[in-house]
Amino acid sequence: MKRILFCLALCLSAAGAPSASEKQAVISAVNTLDILRPDETVEVPWKDVLAQLPDANPDRMEVRDAETKKLVVSQNLDLDGNGKPEILVFQASFQPNETKRYLLQKALVSMRTRFENMSKTYGRFVPDRFDDYAWENDKTAHRIYGPALMTWEREPLTSSGIDIWCKSTSRLIVNAWYAGDDYHKDHGEGGDFYSVGPSRGIGGLGIWDGQKMHLSKNFTAARTLANGPVCTIFELTYASWSANGFTVSETKRIRLDGGQVLNRLTSTFRTKPKQKSMQVAVGIAEVKGGELFFNTEQGWIAYWQPVTAVPGTCLALAVMMDSSVLKGITRDERNHLALAEWTEGKPLVVFAGGSWSRSGDFPDFASWQIYLSNLSRRIHSPIRSTVETAK
Repeated sequence: MKRILFCLALCLSAAGAPSASEKQAVISAVNTLDILRPDETVEVPWKDVLAQLPDANPDRMEVRDAETKKLVVSQNLDLDGNGKPEILVFQASFQPNETKRYLLQKALVSMRTRFENMSKTYGRFVPDRFDDYAWENDKTAHRIYGPALMTWEREPLTSSGIDIWCKSTSRLIVNAWYAGDDYHKDHGEGGDFYSVGPSRGIGGLGIWDGQKMHLSKNFTAARTLANGPVCTIFELTYASWSANGFTVSETKRIRLDGGQVLNRLTSTFRTKPKQKSMQVAVGIAEVKGGELFFNTEQGWIAYWQPVTAVPGTCLALAVMMDSSVLKGITRDERNHLALAEWTEGKPLVVFAGGSWSRSGDFPDFASWQIYLSNLSRRIHSPIRSTVETAK
């Protein structure tokens, strides 16, 4: 028994301290802003790592804090599906203008295996609930509607709006809520208290002709590209629809990172006949009693919406984009709308999402606006990473 324990101790020691013959890389991560940055995702291109460690096996590497030597949860992103990851990601919280350093070294255990039960994000196609796609992290949860819902006998719905669930737990709940099929009541973790219907929900879009939106139907196909532990990424395909004199189709890539409350929505459009540009309206459903605030210099609109099913609580909602893309704020009969200019050959990138006040993160509308103002700065100044060989 003593021999077994001794061997185990040696293995654990080896996992944290590679032999002198094994090279390490040092990753420097720099916060260039004078603000706190909790739960930031650090992205390191694998080409930068391989330039320093040509023999590195991406799935057999680990990230450790250079100062404490503690293991850091990490994930490889293979977004083109060729079996070779392009990006290594992990998360850290930064003090103003702080630089952190991490060791990247050979691991005894597969990265995928080691962290499979430590995920902060999750998403899946849900054919057991009329082709929903549902996704979440430790802060928020969403769903969007697939083709089966359009022909449901009891309550058919055609909508490309985005739903948000009121979540008050850091636990991942998507599978449990679907299995229990009672998520319109709060059993201590929140519930589905948001009504999308034919509105844009939070971050749904349409093509704007100057007076109204032209909307797609439900998505026709879904593809998961990454699924935790650090981030979940998936793509939805929308079939062509009419947009006042031309047709347009969309591929929407959605990314949600751990610790964040806004999704990154990247829309690629195809038009026929080809359009050099068009206006896209991105919406937040308007609700009685809701408060609106917008900051066009930073490119965001914020909404503070009462949750009637749980009196005394509110949803903090937002749509954000680059201010150079934002061309105006308007509304229609159902939504507050941010108008974005799309140009041929460039994807439209929008951030959208929200948080329930019962989560404790945003007690009032003012705290939500402060968060969005800082988030805009964070998005425009991502954490900088460099890689060099350890000496």
